[in-house]
Amino acid sequence: MKKIALIGMMGSGKTTFAKIISEKMNLKYYCTDEYIEEKQGRSIGQIFEIEGEEFFRQLEAEAIKELVTLGDMVLSTGGGIVLNHENIMNLKKNGFIIVLLNRSIGKILSSIDVTKRPLLKEDIMKIEKIYREREFLYKQSSDIIINNNDDIDETLNTLLNVLIDTGE
Repeated sequence: MKKIALIGMMGSGKTTFAKIISEKMNLKYYCTDEYIEEKQGRSIGQIFEIEGEEFFRQLEAEAIKELVTLGDMVLSTGGGIVLNHENIMNLKKNGFIIVLLNRSIGKILSSIDVTKRPLLKEDIMKIEKIYREREFLYKQSSDIIINNNDDIDETLNTLLNVLIDTGE
């Protein structure tokens, strides 16, 4: 079985690496945010704006419950996936290896587009607060931690080598 879930802060590279890994390992690629947008017929930003964060988190939990049943895959998760412990438990009990893409706050700040991040539109300083609030949860939830502060090829090679070493 090859079930890999990437977790981490927004801007940590989850979607980029999930797509590359899925291609290199010949696995299906899924993204919780894309899955939710497709099912809801609207963007994550619209869901946050109209329904609020609590409603979105419920959709996110439902998406995880559905996605874990779809077999082998590489799953890119939303940055807040760790806020609901049930999400992590669903991934683990369904055989997912959870990989934290850990990235410094400086690298995150230089890479994110706040227009596509509903929680950050009002205040860029929220990023540091969110980072501090979630850092422990990310580390506690992960099976493997990969630092993504280097260039993309270096990080990718490290990630692939670790996944191969773990039998994934």
